[in-house]
Amino acid sequence: MTCEGFSTDGLAAIAANCRNLKVLDLRGSDVEDLNGHWLSHFPDTYTSLVSLNIACLGSEVSVSALKRLVDRCPNLRTLHLNRPVPLDRHANLLRRAPQLVEFGAGCYMADLRSEVFSSLTGAFTSCTELKSLSGFWDVVPAYLPFVYPTCSRLTSLNLSYATIHVTILQSLSVNVIIYRSFGSRCIVNAAAGLH
Repeated sequence: MTCEGFSTDGLAAIAANCRNLKVLDLRGSDVEDLNGHWLSHFPDTYTSLVSLNIACLGSEVSVSALKRLVDRCPNLRTLHLNRPVPLDRHANLLRRAPQLVEFGAGCYMADLRSEVFSSLTGAFTSCTELKSLSGFWDVVPAYLPFVYPTCSRLTSLNLSYATIHVTILQSLSVNVIIYRSFGSRCIVNAAAGLH
């Protein structure tokens, strides 16, 4: 089910009042982005979130509120970020939720910095339950090797939003030993952007 006609103010009301909410999945929803501070409306005592998908939101979210929410929810298994979440914050979020089974990455277009690459590699390696990766909008291909240590555990790798070089796609497919879903859309979209 998708929703239309509500805003981030509505999300703030949901966050503040739905104390037993386990899944907040905005995939395919049309949400008017008024501000990114709606995540801070989750009470400090809130710990029940299992799945959070904010990938459709176009505006920035409060990364500090997101970090606090991830810290408080030990049962969080699914996290899909939106594009504006800065790349250098991904590793910090992953370290706070090593129990994640599914991660939807945001934008990987920042300049390649060795400390960010190293931090991401370590964070992905520590997520030992990770089975599904998606997102990777606007990816700098040099960043993709950080997922190689994780690939052997993946059952789903969705690169349908990524435009990547054929050699990177080959390296990823070699590293994904056991997988159920290596999305065919990924190959079609990747092929369009192959160099």
